Amino acid sequence: FNFRPNMAVSRSIFPVLLLCFPLCMAQFRSVRDMIYMNITAQAPCVRLMNATHQIGCTSAVNGNVGVLHYCKEQADITWLIQSGKNSPYMPLMEPALFTYDNIQALKASGKISGIVVAYSNRTNPQPPSAGFSPVHTCPNDGYGAYKDDPEYAHCKNTTWNPLGSGLSYLDYDFPMSLLLNQSDIDYLIKCFQKFNLYNDTDDQQYPLCALQMKDRMDGAKDSITCIRRSNLAINLNPFVYCDSLGDKNVWGTLRPLNKSAPLDERKALVMASAKIDTWSLFHNVGGVGANDATGFIALLAAAEALGKLDQAEKNDMKDLMFVFFQGESFDYIGSSRMVYDMKRGEFPEKLKDNADWQPSLVNTTNIQYYLEVSQVGLLGQSGRLWAHSDPVSQKASSVRDSVNAIFAAFENVTGSSNVNISRPPSFQPLPPASLQRFLRDDPQVAGMVLSDHRAAYNNDFYQSRFDLPTEIGMDYPPTLKPDELFDYTTKQGESLTKVATVIARTLYLLASNKSPADASKIEANSSTINHLLYCFLQQANCPLFAEVLTRKSSSALRSIRGPLPRYVSVPSTSANQITQIVQNLLAYYIGERIPSLNTSTECKTPKYDHINTYIFMNGRAVVNPDNTTSYASFCIRAPVQYSSAVSPAFLSNELLNSNEYSTWTESRWTVINTKIFLVSSEAEQTVTLSVGVVVFLVSLLLVYFINAKSDVLFTVAESTL
Repeated sequence: FNFRPNMAVSRSIFPVLLLCFPLCMAQFRSVRDMIYMNITAQAPCVRLMNATHQIGCTSAVNGNVGVLHYCKEQADITWLIQSGKNSPYMPLMEPALFTYDNIQALKASGKISGIVVAYSNRTNPQPPSAGFSPVHTCPNDGYGAYKDDPEYAHCKNTTWNPLGSGLSYLDYDFPMSLLLNQSDIDYLIKCFQKFNLYNDTDDQQYPLCALQMKDRMDGAKDSITCIRRSNLAINLNPFVYCDSLGDKNVWGTLRPLNKSAPLDERKALVMASAKIDTWSLFHNVGGVGANDATGFIALLAAAEALGKLDQAEKNDMKDLMFVFFQGESFDYIGSSRMVYDMKRGEFPEKLKDNADWQPSLVNTTNIQYYLEVSQVGLLGQSGRLWAHSDPVSQKASSVRDSVNAIFAAFENVTGSSNVNISRPPSFQPLPPASLQRFLRDDPQVAGMVLSDHRAAYNNDFYQSRFDLPTEIGMDYPPTLKPDELFDYTTKQGESLTKVATVIARTLYLLASNKSPADASKIEANSSTINHLLYCFLQQANCPLFAEVLTRKSSSALRSIRGPLPRYVSVPSTSANQITQIVQNLLAYYIGERIPSLNTSTECKTPKYDHINTYIFMNGRAVVNPDNTTSYASFCIRAPVQYSSAVSPAFLSNELLNSNEYSTWTESRWTVINTKIFLVSSEAEQTVTLSVGVVVFLVSLLLVYFINAKSDVLFTVAESTL
């Protein structure tokens, strides 16, 4: 018989191959890991769009690659532009060199494919001595009260942010990223010094240290185009290219509003507001906008001081509403939506005949006094605060009288609080503020904006990554422990306590018929200010936030190092983290505890109650005798709610094209990463490719020859039985 090859032998190869496959893959991964090193922490520049154009950064689909060039001094940038021969480069820039002029010069050179900026030490971020503000000189221009005013439009009368370069509003066709981990920065510098050092006479020698940045943005052109593309029904799984910016506003009243006692057209409401959000060129950097934060921190502390009044006294007062706006950095998103809803009879919500527990409708016509707290953290520079008002609306005597009444209340309380408040010249317009959005729709709203600047901002780092706690006097001794930092009183803490006291007493006088002597009993709590400053601007994982959040939310804070970002972001099913904290704090300060509701399942807002919000708070940690930790949890009921902070522009195509409301959107993206590797010269890469092609062709010929001669090369011995 002829003997045939044993098929069992060939089948036995398959298990071996299956075993080899994961080993081969592991080897592949190890080779890849030897070639590339990933950057561990970064804040990218992302693409934003409005109705007319796009701003921000993006990379190519497969990422951008460039030779690393460390820019420690201005001469390093000059060398790259004038002498660098190995373009494209990716400069690693020290913070002080990241300026409008340098970025424009690098962009114009055509020699760069991306930029990374060193930024790891928030306590010593190297702020430029001349100041740095990457936004416009006239923030929110075109969306406030003076859009069409021949005298005040486009900040003709007053340039509020003279250091504004507009860097954040430019369009870049390359990626940029802020490096947040010092070990990454040190590794890049070490790699540059080992492989990429240069001099004026010799070229850099290969191999060179290089970066690959992948930061591809899906959205492009403008918001209108991006939304239209997202709405195209071309397949069963439509792709969304961008999302509108927006979140939730937080509002609450000192006593509940009820539709059983409607406000109607009465001017019987005192409104106090501040904005929560801020913005910087690099996405979601926490702790920036420190001076911006002083406004809502002071208002929260004032709300706590007024919340301690007994209920009988609250009932004798006018309705007092606290509002914390989101998205104000992007053409007044939060305030424009609130005004829009008010004018349509939908704020806080549409009234329903079958619902008894609903808050009364609020309209702009109900606002008797409006007080906004803006940047108040640099009180020490001028020694006083400034109460701004609108010269246009005050041409009406009724508005002028009400504005004068607000300032009179300020004057009546400042003497006992050691804070001086003055008024700018009567011809000076309002600074950028939410009040402008109210006046745009209703010039009869009488209001003032409290700030630390008379004209141009005292803040030299407005809406930049340098607007940090150290710039507003939040200096902590380096020897303090975390629990000591939480309670420590900084210079800013002392100053802001006085400001919060003035705000609380002023609101008390405006909402009641009491005398300045009666108001003097109201005092902002210095410990509350210390805690708010520390938690919002230094460390989100703090006792105050842990106390007012739910158990689950407070546990999530433990993984956070540093403060939470205050970028408005895009809408989701729930409010973003910083907004939730503001809501819970406001409820904590002006609400009441319900002892009968002892568990999270019991502490739920009843479906019939549209006036109050019930929040089960984690409470303070208590160390038991056996060293275990328990929590003194409690249920809070408060007339505190969310309202939409999504621009009305996204409610219809007509509004989207009207140029009346904010149209900012954020592009979606899939992957953002940066890798470090060594790159060889083009000649070496060509040789490597050529050798690879030759080996491949020889292999094909060899396989063909072996296959063709297999009957000769592979013979099978015959066997007979």
